[in-house]
Amino acid sequence: MRLLLQAPLLVAVFLLALHLAGMAKSQPTIAATTVDALNATMQTAVPAVLKGITTFSGARSWYASPYIIWSPRGFPVVLSASSNPHPVVSAVQLDSGSRVIALGHEGMLTDCCSANDAVDKLAVNAFNWLSDSQLGRTSLKIATLKSPYSPALTAIGKQLASRLGIKVTTSVLTVDQILTTPIRNLPDIYWIDSYTTYTAAQVITLLNYVNKYGGNLIVTGHAWYWSYSHDENPLTGHPVNAVLWPLGLGLTTNGEDGFQDPVPQIPNTWLYYNANYTLSRLLEAATKLGRPFDTTMYLNAIDCLNQLLYTLPGQYSPALPATAPNKPFQPVWNTLLAARNTSAPGVGPNKPFAPWAAHPASFLGPAIDAAITRNGDIVNLKPSKSAPLYPGMPFPNTSKPSPDPITLTINTTYTGVMMGMPMSGSGDQVWRSTGLYAPAGAIVNVTVEAKGVGKGLLVQIGAHTDGLEYKNPWYRVPDAVASWPLNSANMSVGSPLGGLIFIVVPKGLNATVGSLQVTIRGALRAPYYQFGVTTAADWVNTIRYYPAPWAELDNGKIVLMVPSAAIRNMTDPAPLMVFWNKVMDGMAWLSNMSPDRPRAERFLVDADISAGWMHSGYPIMAYDDPEVWQEVLNVTRLMTEGAWGPFHELGHNHQWSDMQFSGTGESFNNLFSVYTEEKVAGVPLTGSAAPKARAAARKAYLNNGANWKEDWNVWVALDTYLQLQKGFGWGFYRNVFAAYQKMTTSPEDAVQTWIQVTSKVANRNLVPFYSAWGFPVSQDTKDAVSTLPAWT
Repeated sequence: MRLLLQAPLLVAVFLLALHLAGMAKSQPTIAATTVDALNATMQTAVPAVLKGITTFSGARSWYASPYIIWSPRGFPVVLSASSNPHPVVSAVQLDSGSRVIALGHEGMLTDCCSANDAVDKLAVNAFNWLSDSQLGRTSLKIATLKSPYSPALTAIGKQLASRLGIKVTTSVLTVDQILTTPIRNLPDIYWIDSYTTYTAAQVITLLNYVNKYGGNLIVTGHAWYWSYSHDENPLTGHPVNAVLWPLGLGLTTNGEDGFQDPVPQIPNTWLYYNANYTLSRLLEAATKLGRPFDTTMYLNAIDCLNQLLYTLPGQYSPALPATAPNKPFQPVWNTLLAARNTSAPGVGPNKPFAPWAAHPASFLGPAIDAAITRNGDIVNLKPSKSAPLYPGMPFPNTSKPSPDPITLTINTTYTGVMMGMPMSGSGDQVWRSTGLYAPAGAIVNVTVEAKGVGKGLLVQIGAHTDGLEYKNPWYRVPDAVASWPLNSANMSVGSPLGGLIFIVVPKGLNATVGSLQVTIRGALRAPYYQFGVTTAADWVNTIRYYPAPWAELDNGKIVLMVPSAAIRNMTDPAPLMVFWNKVMDGMAWLSNMSPDRPRAERFLVDADISAGWMHSGYPIMAYDDPEVWQEVLNVTRLMTEGAWGPFHELGHNHQWSDMQFSGTGESFNNLFSVYTEEKVAGVPLTGSAAPKARAAARKAYLNNGANWKEDWNVWVALDTYLQLQKGFGWGFYRNVFAAYQKMTTSPEDAVQTWIQVTSKVANRNLVPFYSAWGFPVSQDTKDAVSTLPAWT
């Protein structure tokens, strides 16, 4: 459903609802949670909601959104069937006696009750459990806010009447009608969904209905589809969470499939799906007389806290004054900060951290740093204990930010990369370097001209964009980049980790913004070499010694981002920049691009990366290793040995998506490696790319029957490509790129299109060639190239 309210307005609705309904005051505190009370509630309620269900096998299922549970009286009811399951049905039994149950997909109710399967039983049981909030009922009134839900509600009502032996009436009532209905006539159970936008008055009505008037609420719907068109945090931006969060639940934008079968005995691990309970146990365990935290519960607790931190908005919200915390969630943040182990060491390459085996309080150290960074949270900002370990500290570490403001001119002209090159990362934005570095835990002030405000520009601190949350161990804090929209002419930013400062420019601003003056205060200078701008004397005498721990070497076509330690002894980057210019111009030529690129590619080293030894994207990522430094910075080595790995990843960034099919993903890009090694570096091919190695691979492939579907990939595929290059020259591939770039639609059959296009570019019938390699060739393709001369 389309969201009608913008995020700032929704936050205002949320805050007003909390204030007027008194929910912030009535929400139980963390100290109220006890294992006995929560466990007793859960052990009674879950069997009631799952009564008569032994398995969900064969039943209908949906891709449902799971819930964060914060209420001290909240618990999971049904877990998803995923390998790492979370609650897709959750419930709260409030102190007032009212009950709430939330189902992460509306289909769990709307399809009731013709299937008579486990899901239908779940639907009826859910209403039955809600009705049990008041004993001795002689009648039951149930209502929904939308008429399309009426058939399901009627069917559920009939089953309840039969089961309970009481009169059940159903109706459709809008939230506004709930507001005007006399208390004695209010429904006992009210069904709302996640697809309706609720005004502040309606939120207050629903909260009063539950907390003051004894009503019971059932909520259905997911939020994953909403997230496709909304960047804001779901807890502050999604309408239903204005109702759910004050009741102790939060609908997330994740999606998980299926249902886990009920178990005879609810395990204690289920308690740790409740973030409130998990944190209360950590706080208790940290006291002298508190029970130790059960080591067998570490993983469950960490998973719960991880889900919370990846859903929780920061302490600061753009909808509030700059000094105000994000008020509805501040109690959660206060508890998280109190529960973290502040004596735990930082995380870095030489102090790796195993997150999934750690004590949960120790996990919170780097995990909270990651969340603060991810959220761009500057409330009570402090340096992370991990910052000295990675990304590092200034040298010398006594260095102070420049006392004077530094004014820069930012180029906001950016047209975007060609749409056919998706492996190059997001082409919608480009990073503009400032040559400045935000110290860890420091506030940096950014001032821009009015014409740049509200135009989609961002301030970014940090370059290490790979999210490493799922890796084990962590060699750095898993999220290391913070960004803020430039929605004010004067704003404050900062990161617990620190990092290089960039102005991120969206494409298409030139007509309205042009060159933009940006003034930055509170930053350190970083070694930043600009080919054709930086003088040799300035570099040798001053710039390379700037104190920031990270440096950039920029030739306008590629930016090499490395630790400053890697360039301190570099006396003249110019020859290196000339070499990389030739590399980039060669790749532009081969891919039929202009050498005047819309953006410079970026190559960055990191303590750990999300995949592989290196990977493509913006920036291209590689391991922070002195060997990699040499591979990209040592111009003598580059001209004698080449750099297959970096060339390979740059090749990925130039791959044209419509040219790709099975087997090409890690092979076609190697054409760029071969071209650059031969034409720019002037070095012979080695290893699996060497002619003898390719000949052996070719022989084995053909002797095994040329099984294209199973065996045509990487080095065999490269050999196929290089045979075409040998026959028609490197210009052949430039012309193939040109032919694809002229296409207005993507091909229905990528393989047949490839055979036809390459045949036409070569002006030869290449069907016999591809057939020899085992390619499937359709009759239409044979007919399409039949008039071309044979390739002999």
